[in-house]
Amino acid sequence: MRLPCAGEEGHEELLFSTLASIKAVSEECAIPMADLALAWLARQEGVTGVIAGATKLTQLEKSCAAAKLKLPDDVVAKLTAATDNLKAAMGSNADLWQGADGRIR
Repeated sequence: MRLPCAGEEGHEELLFSTLASIKAVSEECAIPMADLALAWLARQEGVTGVIAGATKLTQLEKSCAAAKLKLPDDVVAKLTAATDNLKAAMGSNADLWQGADGRIR
């Protein structure tokens, strides 16, 4: 699947394969992807808080519970490995369509 953006090449395929890898870890651990993502982010070095949107109290409660999950080191390692290629391709720029070198793909 290709997302349109000025007709230029981006990181969409890498994003979708990364999401598939994260989904596989989620299914293996029997932890919903959203919960897994919040718990993994909370385990990252230098992260002191995770921002998650909510429009209902139940969503906020679920996010707070997910952020408190203690993921085993092997699960953290699998998620980190699953995201490494996408992070390297994007560099410090979180724009899906712009590479680490700043060029629009």
